[in-house]
Amino acid sequence: MTPFANATTPAKAALGTTLALGASAVFLLVASNVLLLGLRLHDGGFHWLEIATGWPRYGADPRFDRWLTLSTLSGLIVVFGLLGAILRHRPPPLHGKARFASEREIKTAGLRSKAVSCSAAKMGKCSASAERNMFSSMLQRAPGRG
Repeated sequence: MTPFANATTPAKAALGTTLALGASAVFLLVASNVLLLGLRLHDGGFHWLEIATGWPRYGADPRFDRWLTLSTLSGLIVVFGLLGAILRHRPPPLHGKARFASEREIKTAGLRSKAVSCSAAKMGKCSASAERNMFSSMLQRAPGRG
């Protein structure tokens, strides 16, 4: 199931704009902080624009160039990873919306046997757990069980 597959055009445009702005912000945040960490100039704060303001100095220092490249790549990897996780195609669940039926639903559908064959039924204390225990004990005694 693709997110917003059946959305209207304005909703898709809003989603695209929001994703583009969010991706840009995440890229600037990650790349700027990786650049400062690599150059050992990070002061512990959140830096947004160091990657953008550092490009004019490109080519002047080989160490700066290496970390500018690595920080750009790390920002792109994070952004495309997040976009892939957000926009990935999700197949429908294999078994639909399957769940276990409640006791009330079982009784309403008439699936519970009227004649209960457990020994506690005579005293009125037979429950689903008693039936389950009896069934599992029958399985344990079944021929061919290892």
